[in-house]
Amino acid sequence: MSVATPRTLYKQLLDAWVSHPSKIGTGLPGGAFTQVVLNRLGPWRRNRAFLARLFSSPSARFLLFSEGKLWSFADHSTHLPVFHSEDILALFDNPFSGDQDTTLETPSSRRPLPVDWILLGAQLNHSTTESSSVDDVLQHPVYWAADITHLTTGKDDNTSRCRRLLDEFMEHYQRKLKSLRSVVFALEKVHQSILAQGVAMVDWNYRHPYCSGCGQPTVSTEAGYKRKCIPKAQEGYTERSVSTPCLNSRGIHNSAYPRTDPVIIVGVVSPDGSRILLGRKSDFPAGWYSCIAGFVEPGETLEAAVRREVAEETGVELGSSTYYASQPWPFPNSLMLGFLGHATTESISLVDNELQGKQLIPGGQNVDDKSIRWYHQRLSFLLRKWQWSDN
Repeated sequence: MSVATPRTLYKQLLDAWVSHPSKIGTGLPGGAFTQVVLNRLGPWRRNRAFLARLFSSPSARFLLFSEGKLWSFADHSTHLPVFHSEDILALFDNPFSGDQDTTLETPSSRRPLPVDWILLGAQLNHSTTESSSVDDVLQHPVYWAADITHLTTGKDDNTSRCRRLLDEFMEHYQRKLKSLRSVVFALEKVHQSILAQGVAMVDWNYRHPYCSGCGQPTVSTEAGYKRKCIPKAQEGYTERSVSTPCLNSRGIHNSAYPRTDPVIIVGVVSPDGSRILLGRKSDFPAGWYSCIAGFVEPGETLEAAVRREVAEETGVELGSSTYYASQPWPFPNSLMLGFLGHATTESISLVDNELQGKQLIPGGQNVDDKSIRWYHQRLSFLLRKWQWSDN
């Protein structure tokens, strides 16, 4: 099966402006990370018996992460680097069987070492509820993800044994740690979307080991989609003295559930419609440019964020803006929201110094490779050839 060229939202915005500058409509399908691949099995996340069967099923597939990287194939494979249940169960217990914790078996001990196994979902072509057949779900690939960094970063004897076992395990399966960017854009689109979900969920669990409300350790529940404070009665932990219960135990809060950070990205079109505004950060490789982008701030609409980011980064003022499309961006957990904005001014002035460049470059001409540029539409033959690069 051939691997389609991944399309970032930035590339789609450029293509839309080049191909149909006066007929901007809804986003184009087929962008990287945008395929709806998995049924996330939300109704099943509290059913431990069901989760236990999914975990041990021959249809289970596992993605493993360490130190922000992916355990991938040692060669330049274009396949999703999954492990199978028989591989995982050779080292770990099924965490949903009975009351036992996930453990990594070592030669002289079986000491519990928590691993937050996250259920990504099943590759089904129909909706599933708790009334659906478990056997039906098990006929399809079921994907899991976990971060195992903490199993190899301690300094005690048990961690040393774990590190040795995992080294042997990865060598046997010819795996090595690789950066996510070096792997994800070589995958088929359906696998890009699965990996994007895994990256975001693993990152959120990894970054929230303690409760932001009371400071106590948290544990993963609901198959990785919720983190709860450890009960004060649990052995080994003592809850600090507080006059009221932890805030996170009294409602739904973004510190206890996975978060996604909204980011706007804007293709700014010149007043006459013939040019588009691109900029570059100081740490971009030579020749790299992008549309203007930035995080949506609290209490801000998407439209307001579009105008603010463009004004802060370039000094250009916008009139109307049109929503184009969205794209998950798993580095680590953003949702890119694409707009095409119509400039009412052309003078460029840097306000927050996030981008390089000092002046308007008229007519598509440029002074040097460190400027914010207005690109002319006559460069469309070049824009059409632009592809995402991870070099």
